[in-house]
Amino acid sequence: MKLLARRFNIYLALAFLLGLACGCQTRQETADRSPCVWHIETSPDSTGTSQNISMLRSDPVLITIKREPILTEANICACQ
Repeated sequence: MKLLARRFNIYLALAFLLGLACGCQTRQETADRSPCVWHIETSPDSTGTSQNISMLRSDPVLITIKREPILTEANICACQ
């Protein structure tokens, strides 16, 4: 029984040392961010204020959205 406990402690110590050696790396801020722009779905019209887009899924769906976004990064930054 003492042999089993000693082996467990060795494995535990090895796992602890491996965790310290590999560890977590702090995330560094990157300047490359994708834009956050939200549009609203609308009915198709001939005035040029809407556009058709394809939602990429396993079965793509064609929807019509307004060209002008309703929410942008500027709105989100102003909210903070």
